[in-house]
Amino acid sequence: MKKFLIIIGIMGLIFLQGIYAENNTSKKASQNENKITKLFDMEMLDKFEKNKKNIVEKLKNSSKEEAIELFNAYYKNTSEYLYENGDTMLTKSVREKSFSKSEMKQINENFLNKYGLELYHAGEGTFAVRTYSNFYYDIFKDYLSDDYKEYLKIIVKESEEPFASDGGVIISADELGDRIIVWENFMKRYPNLDKKLKNLINKELLEYRNAYILGLDNTPTMDDGKILNENNIEFNRFIKKYPNSPTTEIIKYLQKNYQNKDIQSVIYKKIQNISY
Repeated sequence: MKKFLIIIGIMGLIFLQGIYAENNTSKKASQNENKITKLFDMEMLDKFEKNKKNIVEKLKNSSKEEAIELFNAYYKNTSEYLYENGDTMLTKSVREKSFSKSEMKQINENFLNKYGLELYHAGEGTFAVRTYSNFYYDIFKDYLSDDYKEYLKIIVKESEEPFASDGGVIISADELGDRIIVWENFMKRYPNLDKKLKNLINKELLEYRNAYILGLDNTPTMDDGKILNENNIEFNRFIKKYPNSPTTEIIKYLQKNYQNKDIQSVIYKKIQNISY
């Protein structure tokens, strides 16, 4: 009997310790969240969350055509809202603060991700808030037409590894060239895209082609009136692999006329004029 009571006592002690540890963990988590929330403008975050819930409710009874209209309006409004307010979602006292990778991970996993958002390094020592890569796909995937769903799938994949940061290309040149082909092939598969989706894809292609052919400030493709050797090697690979790409024609023009003084502006106009 005595041994039985000792066992019961030990089990009770273990149980109480478990409850204490659980409460202590819960208390720490709550303290951490309170600390994190002080970094953000909760009014802006609440407005963002309210708009998202409103869209989710509307989608439940929408046709594909209505879902497309909702997506285009929501994408435009959300992009503009984050572009204008992404950094100002941070409270004034921390807008100039630098965050370490571990701090950003903690903030995102413990707080922002539940809104579908993440804190990220926007370049040149600045930090801002954006939607995570799956954000639009997770909301709209069950309601959109095939072309819009595939568009969002590609966006998700490419968002996982941004192509540029701090005024320079941060993926390999051949990967950037292949991303151009992904979108060109998309246009071939869906020749009858509506105007809004076509504009979104043309915007992607304009950014990629410009960075790939002309380079960015910190990763130029030309120097002293000449095409850099490593870029020329990549251009030749692209031409050989994708001879029928409209981008190939622009690359060939650059290779023949790179010595012209106004070549960069001419090339950019050619990139702008490619239409589908």
